Amino acid sequence: MKPRKPVHRAIALLTMSLVACSSGASVESVPDSTTPVTSATPTTLPGPTIPDTTIPDTDVGREAQWVLGLLTSERDPAIEEVEERFAATFLAEVPPVEFIASLPVLRNAGPFEVVSYVGDGANAEIGLQGGDGQRFRMVIGLTDQRISTLFLQPLRDVPEIEGWSDVDAALAATGAEAQVLAARLPDGDWEVVHESGAGRAGPMGSVFKLYVLGAVQHSVLSGDITWEQTLEIDDSIRSLPTGVLQDLPSGTEVTVAEAAEKMISISDNTATDLLMRLVGREAVERMVDEMGHHDPELLRPFLMTREAFHLGWTDSDLRERYGEADPAERREIIAGLPEEPPSLAEVTVTEVPWLHGIDWFATASDILRAHRFLQTAAEDDPTVRRIMALNPGVEIDSQLWPYAAFKGGSNPGVLAMSWYLEDSSGVPHGLALQVASDDPTTTADTGYVAEVAAQALRLLADD
Repeated sequence: MKPRKPVHRAIALLTMSLVACSSGASVESVPDSTTPVTSATPTTLPGPTIPDTTIPDTDVGREAQWVLGLLTSERDPAIEEVEERFAATFLAEVPPVEFIASLPVLRNAGPFEVVSYVGDGANAEIGLQGGDGQRFRMVIGLTDQRISTLFLQPLRDVPEIEGWSDVDAALAATGAEAQVLAARLPDGDWEVVHESGAGRAGPMGSVFKLYVLGAVQHSVLSGDITWEQTLEIDDSIRSLPTGVLQDLPSGTEVTVAEAAEKMISISDNTATDLLMRLVGREAVERMVDEMGHHDPELLRPFLMTREAFHLGWTDSDLRERYGEADPAERREIIAGLPEEPPSLAEVTVTEVPWLHGIDWFATASDILRAHRFLQTAAEDDPTVRRIMALNPGVEIDSQLWPYAAFKGGSNPGVLAMSWYLEDSSGVPHGLALQVASDDPTTTADTGYVAEVAAQALRLLADD
């Protein structure tokens, strides 16, 4: 066996700023995200719970095949070929000469085998296994049919989880600050099974969408809106991916139920903002209190996703000013944001905005109470119960958990996953994980955290 050269420099060339994401699908799971797919930024994508192992004949699939072809052959592309394939935004960070220079080193980690594929027409996440068994995650995204995102990340091995201390240790190994709360609900309030660092309010990414769903559910039960009424997409509400609604033409209509389904199952940001516009920001803020958040002021003002994009990644001065502002001043800042959505070209995801208060904050207990509130209210209308179970996040053993509701979320430096589950006797259980760091690379391996969580769910079933 020939000696293997380090691949870290080549990976750095492809990732450059190496910022991390949220809440879409890893190769083994489907956490959700408000992070846009842009530049050389690693991200996660919404997708099926069980990914495919073949690369489809789509625009992004063909570009992925081209990249993999370069990694499995000795052919180096000409500079002109690289310039033709990649978007200018990518080449500004990774010039053609550097991209070509990275290929021989990356090939030392091969040969690569495709073990999973999750994606849509323009974005994909591919699980790879290298020649020595090392797992990799490749993310590729297109803008105007050119590669604007390319990220290759080695994945750490997931340890066997035999007890709750193993869960804590596995999450601590990421280098991020982790919080865990596992609980059951035989009656009354949640009864703690295991808790580690879960008393602090931390960023939760797209898990905040539980509160938006709660406001929609309340409005339906109050008779103010119906699940069947339609909402119209227009530029004033269009956000950035994750999701699919942002790509539909203005004038397209979706029902409230369809928007809620996409908000929860694929963390569609435009669907979320459509629903917030329907019920109103104040209604969502009231539901934060009603759904049991320990400190509702932490979620005031309650940000829409497009506002978070504007605040977090378009203007560093704006980001810092928002972080230093009080709630009243923050509302003024939001009111002064541009009416048009930010474009992918102007969004540079190289910062960790939660450090400036640009995210949504809660404790693990807050999250489990929000889950329970939705399920209790669903006794009068089962729609929410169905929506929450559309995407279980990880592969769930239905013998252990006949019902599983999931919502995850992520942003640079943030990864959160939460479940409400019912065992075969109908007893509710909950699991909430929150991982946060000022270093976005520590939260980039969503598959690792998701597999730790999957083992924790099995552990919870045994307790």
